[in-house]
Amino acid sequence: MARTVRHANLGSRSARLRLPVGEHFMCLAPGRLHLGYVKRHPSKPGTWFARVHLHDAATGKNPYRKTKIGFADDFHDADGVDYFDFAVAQRQANAIADAPKVDARRPVTVADVHARYLEHLAAKGPRSESDARTRGRVHILPTLGSVRVADLTLEKLNRWKNALAVTPPIHKSVPGQPVVYRRFTGDADAMRARKCSANKVIASLKAALNLAREEGTIGDGPWQRFKQFPQKDTFRSRADFLSVEEARRLVAGADEASGFRDLVRAALESGCRYGELAALRVDDYARAQLRIRNSKNGEARYVQLTEDGAKFFARLASGRPADELLLSRSGGKPWKQANQQRPMAAACKAAGLRQINFHQLRHTWASLSIENDIPLLLIAKNLGHKDTKMVERHYGHLKDRFFEEQIRTRAPKYGFDGAENVVPLRRGEAG
Repeated sequence: MARTVRHANLGSRSARLRLPVGEHFMCLAPGRLHLGYVKRHPSKPGTWFARVHLHDAATGKNPYRKTKIGFADDFHDADGVDYFDFAVAQRQANAIADAPKVDARRPVTVADVHARYLEHLAAKGPRSESDARTRGRVHILPTLGSVRVADLTLEKLNRWKNALAVTPPIHKSVPGQPVVYRRFTGDADAMRARKCSANKVIASLKAALNLAREEGTIGDGPWQRFKQFPQKDTFRSRADFLSVEEARRLVAGADEASGFRDLVRAALESGCRYGELAALRVDDYARAQLRIRNSKNGEARYVQLTEDGAKFFARLASGRPADELLLSRSGGKPWKQANQQRPMAAACKAAGLRQINFHQLRHTWASLSIENDIPLLLIAKNLGHKDTKMVERHYGHLKDRFFEEQIRTRAPKYGFDGAENVVPLRRGEAG
């Protein structure tokens, strides 16, 4: 492990606060690596990034790529996820510099930019990197991996996009083993679902290409005009959710001894994802809010709780060490990805409910919130979306139902039914 290099201006929080707004650099390896600190506002945290030099002996040029590491611990304690202290930022920069690099003397391929994109996502969290890695391994690299970015024409990309739309959904994908596909009916709903999934793959490819362009690895190209399927062709409503009475039955049917009952109620009270709940620490609850350190998009957020939700989480956190898991299995073991399927099936059976998966508890929170007329922007913020587009897309039909009910009950009523015997007035009869 490389030793920590000292620096008078960047080495401490107080020294960085005295720096002027702008970019500040320190050398970690001459001609190879610099640690950068960007300060854009005096009262906001600066950003660490690595500047790796890619010397090309053939041309004598010395291009470089910049990679964001995360925010500096100027105003927040370092957590190694979103906020990094000086020493950890140096270790991250050295790890980025030591990662496999694209040879500047050969053309850049889609596989090259995708590998760099995975490296970039790894700093955000394992979930983001894992999803992108699977999409790349199954849908991007087999067809486009060996293609030079300079050869990505719109025609080639659109053919690939259209093929994605008719590819059956994946049942199982294990590295090193053949991909297993589920049955694909090909009807209108199935096609919309496949286009929705295809758009996620397209977004991952575009993100990789945009990152490579920002870092100077590639230039502009036709791929910048490549678009996803229109949203109207990919609309899918989240129709399956529990009623309040069904949610109560599910909690009552969930196993209490294993800790699964608390996990189910936590999801219904907060709308958080399974992985977010499993990662919660005791000190992530405070003042009727949950702190989600690493959302699916790699950013932190705060989830506002109801009064009942706050009492529930306060009970879970009461008298426990701050760094202990807030929700755990019996024996203090963490909840892993595969630990919830069987207890969820057992809880549904005990409650006399149809079989649902754990993620539908998040849909239940969102759907019931919409039915209670909470503004979409507040729902989106609690769920961790940047705007209301995702909420409108998946739950908009519930808002439409509320709108229709309001019109039926509150619009003007004239009492025309049964009034057919009213005789119109003739001219001169009024008054």
